[in-house]
Amino acid sequence: MKSGEIVPFYEVCPTDAEEMLVMPVRNHPHLPDGDYGLIDGFCADPDCDCRVIYIFVVSESRPGVLASITFGWEPLEFYRKWMRSDKIDDVIRDLKGPALMPMAPQTEFSHALLALVALRLKERSYVDFLKRHYRQFKDAPAEKRLGCVVDVRKYRTLSVRVPAVIHVMELMRSEGKEGLARILNCTGNSRYIWASFRARYSGE
Repeated sequence: MKSGEIVPFYEVCPTDAEEMLVMPVRNHPHLPDGDYGLIDGFCADPDCDCRVIYIFVVSESRPGVLASITFGWEPLEFYRKWMRSDKIDDVIRDLKGPALMPMAPQTEFSHALLALVALRLKERSYVDFLKRHYRQFKDAPAEKRLGCVVDVRKYRTLSVRVPAVIHVMELMRSEGKEGLARILNCTGNSRYIWASFRARYSGE
C-alpha cells in the first residue's frame, strides 16, 4: 500500500466490514431500480489528517464502481489551510464536497448518485458514522494496513498483503467448494464489498 493511496475502510478494519449504508432506489428517472451500496475509503498516509472521505457507489447488479465521491465535514477554510492555498478554489470545494472525484471511476449514473448521496450526507447519523470510520482507519497501525478480503481465510487478517489477482483454484484449495460458493454468492452487504474487491483487484 502506497502512502496517499485511497483504501476502502473494510480492508483495514475487517471486523466492521458489514457496516455499510445501502440505498434502495425505485422508480428513479435516471437510475435503474436496485440497491446501491456506499463503500467509504480513506487516504492511507498515516501522517495525513485531510479529513476527506471517499465514497464509492456500487451495485450487486453491475460490475465496478458507479460513482466516486469526495466529502469533507470540516468548513471550507479548513481545506484552504490544509491545501496551503491563498483562496478557496474549485479544488478545495471538491475536497469539501460532496462532489464527483476527478480522475476516478465514474459512469453515466454518477451525477444522479451524487445527488442521492448528498441527501444522505445531510443526515447527522451518517456523517457521524463516516467520521467514526475515519478515526478507526487513521488509528490503525500503518504497518498493518496491508488489506484483507472478508471470507477468504488467508487474507481475512491484516498480516498478509492481498495479491493483485486471487485465482479460483487458490480459493478452492483454501476454502473448499462450499467456501468458494459462499464467496461468489455471498449475501447481504458482503455482496457489495466483494463487488468492490473484484473491481479493485481484478480489473473489472
